[in-house]
Amino acid sequence: MSAKTVPTCVIRFQSEVFEVMMFLHYKRYFSTLWHRKEKKSFTHKKLGRALDSREEEEEEEEEREKHPERDENPPSREEEGAMLIKKKPIVPPLHAAAREGDLESLSKLLASHSSPTNNNNNNNHIINERDMHGRTAIHLASWANEKAIVERLLDFGADVTVGAADGVQAIHFACMKGHLGIVKTLLSQERTNRANVRAKTSKNENCMHFAVKSGNKELVEYLAKKNVSVLLKSAKRKYAADMTNKREIKEIVERLKETQEKEEEEKKKRKKKREEGDNNNNNNNEDDVVVAEDDAVVLEAAAGPMMPPHLMTRECPGTSDDENEKEDEEKMAASKKKRKKETKPPIMGLSFGEEDE
Repeated sequence: MSAKTVPTCVIRFQSEVFEVMMFLHYKRYFSTLWHRKEKKSFTHKKLGRALDSREEEEEEEEEREKHPERDENPPSREEEGAMLIKKKPIVPPLHAAAREGDLESLSKLLASHSSPTNNNNNNNHIINERDMHGRTAIHLASWANEKAIVERLLDFGADVTVGAADGVQAIHFACMKGHLGIVKTLLSQERTNRANVRAKTSKNENCMHFAVKSGNKELVEYLAKKNVSVLLKSAKRKYAADMTNKREIKEIVERLKETQEKEEEEKKKRKKKREEGDNNNNNNNEDDVVVAEDDAVVLEAAAGPMMPPHLMTRECPGTSDDENEKEDEEKMAASKKKRKKETKPPIMGLSFGEEDE
């Protein structure tokens, strides 16, 4: 039976039956997926609610044990926030005063804990107190260009060599922002607790890196007079000249680079000369010892057996052999005369002196 002879109603019926069968098949498939998903979500929700309820109950019990009065008058959200701030302050008060430039409040805080000292005695922990980023008050004051606060903190003995995160010190913070006045106060020769201009961070960056990046030409010139190294490579493999695109600053850095390279070459040459001189001195000492031993052997062979010391004659400087012989003869004659003058003991009442002989 060919397709042409099949009536259209039969074809339609077959297609509708096929669609119904496919719908039923996919309905089962999607319904099973849906049920599985619902079960999972229900179980997760149920477990989560149970865990949350347990945690809440435990927390409530702990609070009741600690604070039994709160059950009657529980604190509001504002009161809870204030309590948290009192427990864990985000910024210490000295840091806030240093950053804002509030000299009065800062001086009151310092006076309440200690008195200013000319010596570098850091007995006060509040001066070198750190915040959550490891910064002290002098770090923030150097960053904010608060010269009066920096001087006051130095008067009270603030430690300038303390590093924050990545080992960044107060002088580095000042160079980051290009504050030349702060850098000069930190490096003043009048103070015992002054900063180190050649200090490096944990990323192997020095003051010149930060000063060049800030773009302050006067600060770069000041550090160049201090002969701060521009040959130092940071952890990111960058020199100070790579931190800027300004032509004036690059020229200053390049000139300083040439002079520092020459100095390093001279140092290497001096070191080599010293090493060579030490080696030559050691070799000469060894040669002298060998020659002295050889000479001693030759002299012993030529002179023969050694004479006793009381028969050895010493030659005086400026005297010849003839004069020495004359002196020896005179000494011998004098000794003979002394022997003749000596009297012999008497025998049988006779004396044998020079007259009797």
